[in-house]
Amino acid sequence: MARNKVNKKTILGLDLDGVILDHSLNKIELARQIGINLSLYETPSDIMVTKIEKNAYHSIQSKLYDDEKLARHTPLIPHAKESLHYIKSTGIPFVMISRRKTSDCAIISLKYHGLWPDYFDFTNTFFVSEKKDKDVKAKAIGVTHFVDDEPSVIDALESVPQRFLFDPLLVYGDLVGDFHKINSWDELIELIV
Repeated sequence: MARNKVNKKTILGLDLDGVILDHSLNKIELARQIGINLSLYETPSDIMVTKIEKNAYHSIQSKLYDDEKLARHTPLIPHAKESLHYIKSTGIPFVMISRRKTSDCAIISLKYHGLWPDYFDFTNTFFVSEKKDKDVKAKAIGVTHFVDDEPSVIDALESVPQRFLFDPLLVYGDLVGDFHKINSWDELIELIV
């Protein structure tokens, strides 16, 4: 896939969990509480779902996304806030499209880190239910570039010309497809700005 820098028609789409918020250590701890040992490299969602039983996976995901205490203390991915500040300063429009059943704890996390409403608010933040719904929303908005940490979501984003698989743990090293693999916000900035 050609590496195209953004232009005046660019709209950048971003995932929340795994791209802006780092749930890795919370996933390890929540799994440990129910007797499951996960390594850091097993915490990306598309990998984690293959490593543990379905009900345990959904229980962990529910706590991650619906527990207000966890929401207040979930760390950011390194350089996320600085990069968002830089992208905003360039005038590149960006949106967040996240698969969350409710927005409450997401907004709590974003407020905790000073990202709501300075970077995200209800005009550029959208919550959908299914992976395919991300593509529907991205197409409706006109998203031209999208960053997500799940290969299965990247595959579902059929309408988005430039897709970036965010892989900070380098767990998808041999995965190939019609997307760019990036492992940091710094690398994303290099490619789009």
